[in-house]
Amino acid sequence: MNPAGIRAVYEKNWSTATGEELQAKADVVRQIFEAMPMIPAMKRVVAGLSNYPRWGAVRPPLWALNDSAATDFFKAPGKAGFDMPAYPKA
Repeated sequence: MNPAGIRAVYEKNWSTATGEELQAKADVVRQIFEAMPMIPAMKRVVAGLSNYPRWGAVRPPLWALNDSAATDFFKAPGKAGFDMPAYPKA
């Protein structure tokens, strides 16, 4: 879910000091997504970033995040430096 962060780790050579720092940042983003039901959380973030709400829909047996949880959750990845600027916008 963090393509830019993961790519940065790969490109900066994960075994260097810079790579370790980037890996730590990628780990924070991963932990944020793991704190919620992961697939609904990922879909909700993509829906928000793309301005295409239908992408937030999940199918059984998954449950969508309620609006309150989603609103609070949506702020957390951005605070950790997560963004998908190249993601298509509707």
